[in-house]
Amino acid sequence: MDNDDIMITIHTNKDVDQIIVNSGAGEFLLTPITTYSDEQLKGNNQIMDMNGDHQVDDKDLEILQTHLDGGCKDYTATARCSHCGATDINMDDKIDDKDLKLLKAHLDGKCKLDDCYFHGIRENRTETADGYIWSFHYTPTIRGMDDMTYTPQSITTTGTRSGEVMALSVHAEEYKNPVILKKSTQPNQNKYLIGSSITLSAVTPLETDQVVFKTNKETLIATSPDSTDYVKKEKTWKQSFVADTAGNENITIIGQGEQSNNTYLPSEVPANYIEKIVDPRVLSTGSSSTRHENRWTTSATDVDGKVTITEHVDVWYTITATATANADTDYVVFNTPNGNVTDNSSYNSGGNKCFSTSWTSGGSGGSAGATAYCNIISK
Repeated sequence: MDNDDIMITIHTNKDVDQIIVNSGAGEFLLTPITTYSDEQLKGNNQIMDMNGDHQVDDKDLEILQTHLDGGCKDYTATARCSHCGATDINMDDKIDDKDLKLLKAHLDGKCKLDDCYFHGIRENRTETADGYIWSFHYTPTIRGMDDMTYTPQSITTTGTRSGEVMALSVHAEEYKNPVILKKSTQPNQNKYLIGSSITLSAVTPLETDQVVFKTNKETLIATSPDSTDYVKKEKTWKQSFVADTAGNENITIIGQGEQSNNTYLPSEVPANYIEKIVDPRVLSTGSSSTRHENRWTTSATDVDGKVTITEHVDVWYTITATATANADTDYVVFNTPNGNVTDNSSYNSGGNKCFSTSWTSGGSGGSAGATAYCNIISK
């Protein structure tokens, strides 16, 4: 229930002079004509009737004062407080002392609302061919079922006689606005390594009773907030999960407000967003060698004048190690005989990335292990 104004009609015969209406909000007497002041009726605005008893009196003033004193700190209210019925009289989207002044002015006979329902005379009964139609406005302020009774009465010279009591039940849900005000992922990064623990966070109004977090893998439900800020009138909810599948992680966050029938009213617009999960992997490795040689000669002359020519050969090899990695890989670290070597450069091949590194060796054999990595940037 938010600010629902229900028109209740009762059909009686012409023997009925008045009706006693009894509900959870109290009892009042419905008469053919209700006089609220010496002025004529100006409008249909019943906003100052906090408890829905069809009257504006000290009870309504007490409700509004209690709300302003902090009696409803666990509830938010702009149109009508779902806890106590306190109302934003001047429609400025907050319940404050300005609304209290307007209500006090009304009770002092100096109402400042142009469309106030309670200023003037209200006709509650119209005549038909076979009886009367009685009508009155009712604003639900009780969560759940309000069992109302109507006792018809006739006024005679010998007293007041009551007829058969009729009943009507009004089922009112407590209005909830479980909108997702803010959403975030912690740690806040451009992407997440597979196997990482990720915390999802949502900020909602105070009246939200639980928050549902949906990932590709599972549905997580936070039934109690991680923290509550009564100044900002907000609750913060968190749930964590492990990202175990690479690709786009589709996340949906839904706020829910509990209803009197033990069901939950969800957010009208869920918060949807996508986080990227990466799994950098080396798919295959290989190596090749290139032979290099350097030839030169030297000569030597002995004492007899004989010249000896000697041929020299210097052989070495360039060993090239290669690694093919998936598209999630940003760089590869090779474990070579000379230590670890990082290769940030690559070329694409069939959707994969190819990396390489080289070193000099005296032999033709050699290889290097490779490990794939990705660059993760904190936002």
